[in-house]
Amino acid sequence: MFSVRLREQFALAEAASSEGRHREAIEYLTTIIAVRPTGNSYRWRAEQYQALDNAERALSDMDRYVSMAGTWDAYLARADMLTHFREYDRALSDVRRVLERQPGHEGARTRLARLEAMCPETQIETSSKIDIGADMTDDKSEHRYNLGKAPEAIEQQVPREQPTTPAPMNSGRAVPDAQKQEG
Repeated sequence: MFSVRLREQFALAEAASSEGRHREAIEYLTTIIAVRPTGNSYRWRAEQYQALDNAERALSDMDRYVSMAGTWDAYLARADMLTHFREYDRALSDVRRVLERQPGHEGARTRLARLEAMCPETQIETSSKIDIGADMTDDKSEHRYNLGKAPEAIEQQVPREQPTTPAPMNSGRAVPDAQKQEG
């Protein structure tokens, strides 16, 4: 019964989002978060706030998503949102964090090039800035990485959410195929 109600809420939130009713989608997602707060729920709500140009709430929810997910993709998603809101220094920081741990990550390299083109005054010498962290946890089956967290913080991480949640909404905006592959 409990999970059925959550699935209904997710379906209603997705329908509202796809029809451009972002405030309504936020209400559904807020209800979901109150019952079962997951990283993806925060990300989806962040996208709704972004669609309404509410930077403060969007970035707050995206920060929660990153802290719960702890993946490279989460950092890159936040970098994209920070870029949208023209917070280029913070976006560069997230992209750098990924490149320090995974220098060949194409999605991060693409974002770095785009940010450098947008903000030439913040040019980065990527090759001299990259340092592979020896303390990084790499469990590829979970796509979970320790991105500079202290050992005690790793032990207290929120458990991974179950893969029963629906795919994230994209706020009614098209996601280019290249971006989907970059992660």
